[in-house]
Amino acid sequence: GSIKEKGVAPKFSATWHFSPDISLYATAAKGYRFGGLNDLPSTATNGVPAFYKSDSLWNYELGLRTAWLHNTLHADLTPYYIDYKNPIVSQNTQGGIPIGYKDNVGAARAYGVETSLLWKTPLRGLSLLLNGALSESHTTQAFRDSSGAELEPGQELPGSSHLQYTAGANYLR
Repeated sequence: GSIKEKGVAPKFSATWHFSPDISLYATAAKGYRFGGLNDLPSTATNGVPAFYKSDSLWNYELGLRTAWLHNTLHADLTPYYIDYKNPIVSQNTQGGIPIGYKDNVGAARAYGVETSLLWKTPLRGLSLLLNGALSESHTTQAFRDSSGAELEPGQELPGSSHLQYTAGANYLR
């Protein structure tokens, strides 16, 4: 077999500054990952495809960025919407020792909101950071899982998380 791949990744973005401390941006960007050859050989019994196709997506976001208290406190809020075509997902062979391979899901959709809070503390060089995201990611086309079962649209996209958050402290000297 053979694989022929090509891709273009345009990005459109605009920012409006309401003041030096408040801005609003809008972005539409296309991304893609090249497909490839599975490391595990495809046989009549293992159900592993020889190849997996490229995936692509369009990401749309609208973000609010703010700075407070003489630029020592930054707060951001960004809702987003992502439309996937042929998402690449990891699957495992059935029976015996499960071996991983890659395959495509026909299409998926994700949407959610991300937030970020950064505080440059009065201690020189010390910053505290909080990030959080709420997300919904679901398939929009039926697909076959590694066991051969036909899954209806609306399944949670493999590898997606509904809630993510981080907290951190940085000290630069």
